[in-house]
Amino acid sequence: MNRPLVLIIAMIASIVLAILIGRLLTVNIVIPIAIVLGLFVGFLTFQNPENGLIVIIFSMLLSPEIPIGTLAGPNNMASRAIGIRVDDVLIIVVFLAWLAHTAIDKNWKGFVRTPFNNILLFMTTLYIVSTAIGIINGNVNLARGILFGLKYIEYLIIYWLVVNVSSKASLPKYLYAGLITFIIVMIHSYSLFGSVNRVYAPFDSQAGGEPATLGGYYLIIYAILFSLILHAKSTPVRVAIISLILISMPTFMKTLSRASFLGFVPMVLSMLLLTRKRKILFGLILLTGVLLMPILFQSYYTELIDRVKYTFTGAHMQGYQTLKLAGAKIEDQSALERVLSWERTVNVYFLKNARTMLIGNGITGIRFTEGQFFLLLGELGLLGVITFYWMQIKIMLSSYKLYLTSDEPITQSLALGMIAVFVGLTFQSLTTNTFIIVRIMEPFWFLVAIVAFLIEQNKDARAQQQTVIKTV
Repeated sequence: MNRPLVLIIAMIASIVLAILIGRLLTVNIVIPIAIVLGLFVGFLTFQNPENGLIVIIFSMLLSPEIPIGTLAGPNNMASRAIGIRVDDVLIIVVFLAWLAHTAIDKNWKGFVRTPFNNILLFMTTLYIVSTAIGIINGNVNLARGILFGLKYIEYLIIYWLVVNVSSKASLPKYLYAGLITFIIVMIHSYSLFGSVNRVYAPFDSQAGGEPATLGGYYLIIYAILFSLILHAKSTPVRVAIISLILISMPTFMKTLSRASFLGFVPMVLSMLLLTRKRKILFGLILLTGVLLMPILFQSYYTELIDRVKYTFTGAHMQGYQTLKLAGAKIEDQSALERVLSWERTVNVYFLKNARTMLIGNGITGIRFTEGQFFLLLGELGLLGVITFYWMQIKIMLSSYKLYLTSDEPITQSLALGMIAVFVGLTFQSLTTNTFIIVRIMEPFWFLVAIVAFLIEQNKDARAQQQTVIKTV
């Protein structure tokens, strides 16, 4: 992409943003504050784009949402509240500031090519096409489809930003920023103890918060921390990380998120299976944790077990049919409602006609469905399901190849951590829409982008080594 085209894109986007800001100024007093903050972040990003990415890391979990109204769904679907989070504004501002920076950067060599560019573009195209057809056919509300579809495109913007801005020197800065954010989130979670039954992320208190969202975020952080334990060169560093995990564990358990607990076990087991370093030590750490958890965190552990048991011993209203799973009866109403939503998605939306079976009903074109596979099936059809899971497999295989071919501890940590994140979130997404939740997906795609950047760096390093060998 040449510089004149970049300038044109930046100008058009700036005009659209200015119009949007003008319309929103009358909605909420918080918006002018967000605008001033955005301008300041834009200036920092223009000076050095890495500054903008560090701000985004903090904003992922620490930014409030500004409610702007409610949108009704088509075909008697329930209305959904909509809002703009401060990090939504910051991501756009950082993106525009970065485009402006590249326009005057004489050393800029264009967008970085990564192994995931094509499949991400195809997935984004499928979002747009399926939703556009859904709008035309009346399955999707125009404003609703655009707003929620833009959320998915926002993840792509994060990916492109990180891949094109990052350098090897910036990785420790990102990790420190992520660590500080995690500590703040943990402190906030502890502050909720005694006042709520289940903890949730900062600025997520509406309707009792979303504990599964916080649980998914913890899965990402834990995967990286456990991987750093395996690959850190310093024993004091490993001890410090283990201490941090132990300190934070009660807040993870206090989410009482069954989906997150379901994701945690296969996540750590996948790391134990795949790690090339300290396998025995890691196994001993996990075994010690299993044995000591009921002792160190007795009350929280009891709550966790009771929450899991509630799936099979809970109550449900009349009209809900009890289900059997591996000989056990599922009694909890929320679990039963998930199963009912899966049946509705398949029978009412997926099997509607050949088009919906192929490309779905569009983003927000179906009633609320809790479970990533069935949500994909209803919104994007078989093509969306195949593309999404192929994308996951491709990222996992590429991460594993990076892990095997690199000898740098930080690269190995992030590559193995990426695989573990996928395993954990995939299991969580069996009963939760994990891969559309903003507070999970922003750090997730940030991590995917770092791994993609490291893959390209590793290729360049190996190519240089081959050149040296041939020269010698």
